[in-house]
Amino acid sequence: MVYRPDIVGALLACVLFAALHFGIPLLKKLDRDSSDEISQENVCEFIEIFLLGTNAGLTKLETLNLVVETSAGPLPGEIAEVITRCNLGISLVTSLGYTATKYPKLANAIRTISRSELTGGPITEALELELTLTQAQSANDALRRVRSLSVKCVLPLGLCFLPAFFLLTIVPIVASMLPKIFSTMP
Repeated sequence: MVYRPDIVGALLACVLFAALHFGIPLLKKLDRDSSDEISQENVCEFIEIFLLGTNAGLTKLETLNLVVETSAGPLPGEIAEVITRCNLGISLVTSLGYTATKYPKLANAIRTISRSELTGGPITEALELELTLTQAQSANDALRRVRSLSVKCVLPLGLCFLPAFFLLTIVPIVASMLPKIFSTMP
């Protein structure tokens, strides 16, 4: 049996193609975030802007307008809908409730704002606590993603490097030993 580099190269190319063809879409599917989903960072930004507006003496609707003007992502469009519903006569609590059901990550902040709207109580301390909790949860999520990265990095190793190692080192050694083994057999 003769070692043929062209066959080994073709096999290596097939293995690399399969790894790239099937592995990359799988990794993209694992990391894909919906563009409509509000991230923890968006929630933190919403709470920070709401705190700024509240501490500046703005009303809740004026603060929501400030959120629309200054924040990024899918949040300004949703908050603009809240303001539109309020301008049409729906209460702020009800309008925010629709948003809380659509975006569960905003539910705790909206619950705090709604409670303050209903009771007339202070909102600053409760929102600061909510901001601290949301930032801690965001940091924990980032740490969890970093920890899962090592598992995802093993996929290219298993699909690309190990078969190539096997084809380029083990197969030629075994192929060169086969004639000796067959010649010693009676």
